[in-house]
Amino acid sequence: MSEKNSSIFQDRPFYLLSSSKNIILPEHINQFKNRNPELSTFVDSFPIELKPIQLSNFEAFCFWIIGQQISGRAANAIIKRFQEYFITISPNEILSKSVPELRSIGLSKNKSLYLHNLANFFLNNEFPDFKLMSSREIIAYFSQIKGVGEWTVQMHLIFSFGRLDLFASKDLVVRKGIQKLYNLDHTPSEKEVLLLCEKWTNLATLGTILSWAMMGE
Repeated sequence: MSEKNSSIFQDRPFYLLSSSKNIILPEHINQFKNRNPELSTFVDSFPIELKPIQLSNFEAFCFWIIGQQISGRAANAIIKRFQEYFITISPNEILSKSVPELRSIGLSKNKSLYLHNLANFFLNNEFPDFKLMSSREIIAYFSQIKGVGEWTVQMHLIFSFGRLDLFASKDLVVRKGIQKLYNLDHTPSEKEVLLLCEKWTNLATLGTILSWAMMGE
């Protein structure tokens, strides 16, 4: 494991350990509050910050695949072992390990295969200029990889690219947070939250972060 990798993790998830500058500015907060006055009290009560992580696209995607559909604590533990297992986290390093070898550090068979798919994609494709692409276009691009879906790309767009227009409507924790924000008597479906939060639009990342904060994430 490289010195750089060894310092990423402490007791918090990798995506909350960035030392970069918060890119959510006061004007973003004010604009979000003006559009959603019913949420102003919550916005004022919880810090809404986004500090993009300093990882390569490949390394960050590996971590998001590992974190799919498991708790943050479980993902944290597996990612630590993952970092300790590899000298460097690169496509060639991942492909040098068999599925059984990857499973030995706590990965499922499917996630081990997904990491191989990711590595092959990164080795065999020349990437476009993502700065010229919309978030929707980037989600479609990376969703070509088997094992990389909308949620995985959204997390990368939020925490690596610092995009502010991402609404993680498929995230159950987000939907439970929205239940609290709007005092609903049930956990809303994806369709319901898309209608309920339609005013979030190009600042939807702020609402996503606020919803996580409501659930202690």
